[in-house]
Amino acid sequence: MRVCAADWDFEETEYRTGENGQDYPVTIPYKTVTCARCGNAITVFGHSQESFEAACVQLRLTCPKGENNFYLAP
Repeated sequence: MRVCAADWDFEETEYRTGENGQDYPVTIPYKTVTCARCGNAITVFGHSQESFEAACVQLRLTCPKGENNFYLAP
């Protein structure tokens, strides 16, 4: 069955310590994709189409109802 999967883009900033001992900010992009049928949600790194497709594969593999859905962008 084809199911709509909504996605949202986020960015998170974390601080890492450089070789000189100073902290510097690093922006980490990530995407959350949610199944429209059951509400199962997966988070993956990146904002690209490939990230969306990877999340859709994970949604299919981890469906709590055991369905083999194919996910599409809304």
